[in-house]
Amino acid sequence: MLSSECAAHFLERDQLLHIDMLECIRRGNATCLYVGERGVLLRDEPSGTFMLSAETKAVVEECLPLMQGAELLVCHQEFYEEFVSEELGLSLGERCHQAAYFKQTFLPETEQKGQVRPLDESYQLFVQEHYQMVTDEDYIKGRLRSGTMYGMFIDGKPAGFIGMHAEGSLGLLEILPEYRRCGLAFALESYAINRMLEKGWTPYGQIILGNAASTSLQQKLGLSISKQTCYWLSR
Repeated sequence: MLSSECAAHFLERDQLLHIDMLECIRRGNATCLYVGERGVLLRDEPSGTFMLSAETKAVVEECLPLMQGAELLVCHQEFYEEFVSEELGLSLGERCHQAAYFKQTFLPETEQKGQVRPLDESYQLFVQEHYQMVTDEDYIKGRLRSGTMYGMFIDGKPAGFIGMHAEGSLGLLEILPEYRRCGLAFALESYAINRMLEKGWTPYGQIILGNAASTSLQQKLGLSISKQTCYWLSR
C-alpha cells in the first residue's frame, strides 16, 4: 500500500477532524513525511503547511526532526500543542473546529443578492482594507492570483468577498458593514462551495473557537462541524 493510501486509512478513522489532511492528499498536494499506525505527518506543498495527527507523544517526538523549519503547523490533538510549539519555536495561534460539506448536491445560487465574480489583483488594496485577520500583503496577492477569490457586487460596487486559503480551506470571508444581515455571506459561500464541488473536492473550512456567527452560517449551509478542535502554530 502506498504511503498516501496508508495515511488516508489512518485519517479516515475521523474524517471530519482530518478533512484538511484528507483533502490535501486527495487533491494531490501532500508529501507524506511520516505514516504509522498511531499518527501521520503531511506537508501541503502549495502552502508549505505541516499537518500533524498523533495519538501518542512518542509519535510526536519521532516527527519533530521532520518539522524543523516549519512556518505553519496544524495540530489535530491538544495534548502536544504546547510541547511542539516550544520545541519548534512556534507561537500558539487560533483553535478551530473543522467544518465540511459532505453532500454531493450543489447549493442554490441566486442573483437576487447581487453578482458574484472572480477577484483579481486590482482588488488587493480593497481586500487588505477590509480583511483584518491576514496582514501579509504577499499572501493576499497570491490568493487573488490563484483565481480562488470571489467578490459579491451590488450595483457594480463590491459588497464582500470570500476565498480559498493556500492550504485549501474556504475562508477570507468578509461582508462590508453596510451590507450585513442581507444573506450575502450565505450566497458567497454557496457560490464558493459549488466551485469546489465542480472540481470534485470536498469543501471545508475552519471556525475559530467561539465564533457563533460563523458556526450558525456553516450549519445553515449544511456543513458538518467537528466537536474536536485543531490548533494552528506559526512562526
